[in-house]
Amino acid sequence: VDRSSFEFFYLVIYQLSMFSLLLVPCWFASELTRKSENIPIAAYECSWPDATQTFKKDLIYFIHRTQKPMELLAVGFFHISVETFVMVSEF
Repeated sequence: VDRSSFEFFYLVIYQLSMFSLLLVPCWFASELTRKSENIPIAAYECSWPDATQTFKKDLIYFIHRTQKPMELLAVGFFHISVETFVMVSEF
């Protein structure tokens, strides 16, 4: 395809739009994973020493459950992330 033709221009625009369609969910999935890693730390930093015994037990359970960061899966097979976007865009 000649680089000065309209067909080349449309192909470039098409590729950019496809990359942006893939990048947005991958970016937000990476942000979700990154921010969910801080949930147990934030829970621990609450004012729990003065709380009731029930709250402390619930907090321990909550911190235990949030140790594993949240990750989005595509079709239940692979994690969506910026790394996934890079792997897909290398084709």
